[in-house]
Amino acid sequence: MAGAAAALVAAGLLLVGGGAGVVSAQETLRFDVTTGFDRTVPVRSDGHGDAYRPLSVHFATPGSGTLREVRITVDGSQLAGTAEFDLPDGCVRDSATPLKLVCDLGDAAHGFGGLDVGVRAAQGAQAGASGRVAFTVTAANGTATPGSSDSATVTVGDGPDLAINDLGAQLKIAPGTESAVRLEMTNAGSQDAKGVVVFLRAGFDNVGILGNHSNCVYESRSGAQRGVFCTFPDAVVKPGETYALKTPVTLTVPQGARGDVIQYGDALIGNDWTGEPEGTPGTGAPLELVPAQAALRTFDAEPAQDIDEYNNLNYTEISTGEVKDVAAVGGTVQAAIGAQADAVFRVRNTGTVPTGAVNSDGRPGVQIWALFPSNVKVLSAPKGCTKQQAGPEELAAYPLDRAHPETVWTYGCSRRAALKPGQDVAFTFRVSHLKAVDDSYAGVVAFGDEDFLADRGNNVARLSFTAAADDGTAPAGGRDDLADTGGSGTTPWLAGGGALTVVLGVSIVLAARRRRSAGA
Repeated sequence: MAGAAAALVAAGLLLVGGGAGVVSAQETLRFDVTTGFDRTVPVRSDGHGDAYRPLSVHFATPGSGTLREVRITVDGSQLAGTAEFDLPDGCVRDSATPLKLVCDLGDAAHGFGGLDVGVRAAQGAQAGASGRVAFTVTAANGTATPGSSDSATVTVGDGPDLAINDLGAQLKIAPGTESAVRLEMTNAGSQDAKGVVVFLRAGFDNVGILGNHSNCVYESRSGAQRGVFCTFPDAVVKPGETYALKTPVTLTVPQGARGDVIQYGDALIGNDWTGEPEGTPGTGAPLELVPAQAALRTFDAEPAQDIDEYNNLNYTEISTGEVKDVAAVGGTVQAAIGAQADAVFRVRNTGTVPTGAVNSDGRPGVQIWALFPSNVKVLSAPKGCTKQQAGPEELAAYPLDRAHPETVWTYGCSRRAALKPGQDVAFTFRVSHLKAVDDSYAGVVAFGDEDFLADRGNNVARLSFTAAADDGTAPAGGRDDLADTGGSGTTPWLAGGGALTVVLGVSIVLAARRRRSAGA
């Protein structure tokens, strides 16, 4: 779990940073390069193993600047005689080296993007052969961060390879109703798969799972069954065959329930990555595994190791139409140079249900980062806001004022405020402009009591500043804060910031994993 948490934090940092940077046209950007999982591909025989599997590379800037003329070179020359690539759109093969691709992606408007290259075993390649694939990402106005991950290994294997079907990015289930989901497994490998398991779990305990089969173990939490793990010791799945649960798994969503994420997968019995099921065995008739495409084979097969476990797992969001969601609200501040003005940072409930005054962990229900550029002086801060000496480490993703990076004002604000849908709370700072500016801006990052399926794109907004020597425009905004509800002047900022990046990162990681699994 530690590795997964680190991945979530890293992905969240990229998402948060993608909403707040300012980059000049002349500036050279830094970008990170990361690769997906190493892949094991089955030997090709009797028409099996011909499908390509995705080999992924991604790039991202810590800010939001556009990367120009992005090019990715894929060098698989070490795989000569071992594997072969498909040809993605925008790519051409090197005339001298067929396993070298040059892919022109054009401009990346938000500073991030990626490429999936299909890979499969070469005809006649033997099990155990492997090689490294090197990715080189370049941009006309950017350079890769030293130490970025830029390679992956492809290995040829000879064995079974179970792959679970993909239920899609999201299922919509209305509160107070049930929905059956059909789970199927395919053996995409080169040998028979003997003895299999199928499982499904609810991630946030907002969805229940019905069923009472004697070959299944049911996990119960929060007053309902939240997971099911079914074993089929005598099932044999031959290469190319697909099987399904005869009785679909039924999900139940109670009234008032909000979103969830289900994790589901398959595996061979004995694959330790699934863990041991915890719960209570059912007492009813056994659940059956039936052929979806061909007759069920019952002859003996030797147990074997699944050669590629990265296609055994998928995630799908469950949307009920009810959601807690808070958003940052931007605006404009206008004043003459040296004149005082109010800079109002707002957090609004854009969801369908009220938010709580506190989060589930006891922290205040409304929190923001307020990040000021160096050309604006903060004269006073509202109650509940404290200046941060350095700010959370995630602030490296907010290059708000690249011309003066040494002085960026950062405040952490919190308030114990319950918000009804459409209601907002404001944090009003008294500021003055130090020089003439045109659309310089502060960054507003809002978070608090919201659901996993809340809209993460609305958590970041801009508060723009305009000032000139002869500008006498009255300050925008005002002191219309929500009634004070006892917010403390002390903000547990490192804990709050880390939680934000983890939550924001989950959707990216899950979406990327779905793409990898679907391509198996």
